[in-house]
Amino acid sequence: MLARARWRNTMVFSIRPAARVKRRHASHSGVRVARVGPRNELVLVDENSLQELTLDLDAALAKPNAAREGAQLARALGVAQSEAARLHPRVVVDATAGFGRESVLIASVLQEGDTVISIERHELIFEALKDAVSRIGSASVRERIQVRHGDAADLLPGLCGCVDAVYINAMFAPKRTQHSALAKKEMQFLRTLAPPADRSELRALVH
Repeated sequence: MLARARWRNTMVFSIRPAARVKRRHASHSGVRVARVGPRNELVLVDENSLQELTLDLDAALAKPNAAREGAQLARALGVAQSEAARLHPRVVVDATAGFGRESVLIASVLQEGDTVISIERHELIFEALKDAVSRIGSASVRERIQVRHGDAADLLPGLCGCVDAVYINAMFAPKRTQHSALAKKEMQFLRTLAPPADRSELRALVH
């Protein structure tokens, strides 16, 4: 179910419900991050299943329906105005960034000077997302995204006054309504690293 609400004059859009490594990092829930390959990419490694996951945001942008989905998100967020119609550079917060798919889709349809602030509370997901954003091929899209580590419930109040829209994706809806954007392996990593959190404080801020 999609819902829209106002948060201090801000439009809120929500969805309800093993390679050779160069460097190792601390493990969380049996998952760690490591640097691999000639591009020194950061990957998530599940030490139990030995699966690896590399975030590739260019792949998300290359999908046939990426432009349409980005445009739909921008319209729902109220930030789809033309360059001539906008009064100031727009700032969108992705309050539950996860692996960054929605962040990059929104950033791809925004314009020069606009910003997407991607907030991720889990340390390893934040590290992987920050690395993935740094590898986006399009300089204009890459430069629009700022990745921040922390809980959106703590960070949103400090952004009051400069944000045009907040996007919330709960990620773990019941099976019948579960958002299908994430691949099966990505969802498995998310469930292992970041089980469903109590979103009541965040919902209270944005409704």
